[in-house]
Amino acid sequence: MDKINIKGEFLNGKKILILISQDTFFLSHFLERTIRLQEAGGEITVVTKITSTENKLTIEKQGFKLIDSRLNRSGIKIFPEIKSLARLFTLLRQIKPDFLHNYGTKCILYGTLSTRFFPKKICVINNLTGLGIIFSSKKLLFLVLKVFLKIGYRFLLNPQNSIVISENKADADYFVKIGAAKRENVRIIPGAGIDISKFSPVPWQFKNQTTTAVMNARLLKSKGALVFIEAAKILDSRHVPIEMLLAGDIDSENSDSITTKDIKDNNKIKCLKFLGFRTDIDKILKRSHICVLPSTYGEGIPKSLIEGCATGLAIITTNSPGCVETVEAGNGLCIAHQDSSELANAIESLILNSNITKLMGQKSRQLAERKFDLNKINDSILRIYAELNSKL
Repeated sequence: MDKINIKGEFLNGKKILILISQDTFFLSHFLERTIRLQEAGGEITVVTKITSTENKLTIEKQGFKLIDSRLNRSGIKIFPEIKSLARLFTLLRQIKPDFLHNYGTKCILYGTLSTRFFPKKICVINNLTGLGIIFSSKKLLFLVLKVFLKIGYRFLLNPQNSIVISENKADADYFVKIGAAKRENVRIIPGAGIDISKFSPVPWQFKNQTTTAVMNARLLKSKGALVFIEAAKILDSRHVPIEMLLAGDIDSENSDSITTKDIKDNNKIKCLKFLGFRTDIDKILKRSHICVLPSTYGEGIPKSLIEGCATGLAIITTNSPGCVETVEAGNGLCIAHQDSSELANAIESLILNSNITKLMGQKSRQLAERKFDLNKINDSILRIYAELNSKL
């Protein structure tokens, strides 16, 4: 695939429909690669749930056509879902895309199903962004949904003229194993990529004297938000000189989210600061030393850990698929799931061994340059489009 030519406007006006759950997710993860597709000659239509006028204007400013999908990313009520599916099929008939690029579970299933009733040949790219909570939770509802999802994936993940993108090898192997994808049609692309010039390290000696550990994520229990808070409580009780920064939004639509009560109940922990959602996370990372994500969620590759690597921070995460992909060659530590004591101990060990923490950060930066550089990631995406384009 490396020999495929991705220079110039090789897409020659081909129509590309991007189907993704929410505008914020598109802007934070996949805007740059879509701009590259546009520069390669693609005519871009983004179909997503629009959450704000500001996001709408930002997307349209790039010259993309934008359509509100009205998809409920977590809804499972039968009649609204049938209505959403019918709307997607109508949009396909109107746009007549050459490529359909689906991001995430619901978009993959609904988008690909819509193409089954469409007479025109469409190249489908199904972009897995992790398995999500359904595949990682032991709750009865999720176990039942997992059965139906596996069936749906077997029928829809890898139709003719399609490529499956997985962000990590474990997910790719899983879908091949259950018969949902053919090995030769799967490409592993490690995450959304990172602008390694924006998320760049600052000299260690210029960082603040107190060690700072930061967790930046949706504030979900499965992503370890409560584990992080409890670890802060433990470190506070030990009088460890640490600043614990928790950045991210409460997700009111998600039953797995922590609540404002959880924050209020823990606002007396001296070392813990709740930052909320931040648009300047690069600046926060530059004054930090340790990047934490104690996730059990079915991650692809968490962008927050990629950002931490690029900024030259030591990584503390779990051995969950996707998370473990950001810990290589001694740049961080993996801890047990849902273990706040082990997280506290890991953070304290790095505080006591600042030279090791510094060396871990240097290795994190090297990993980001080698594996997560946005330009390399986007070139891989263009090669997939060039490969499929040759079949049209």
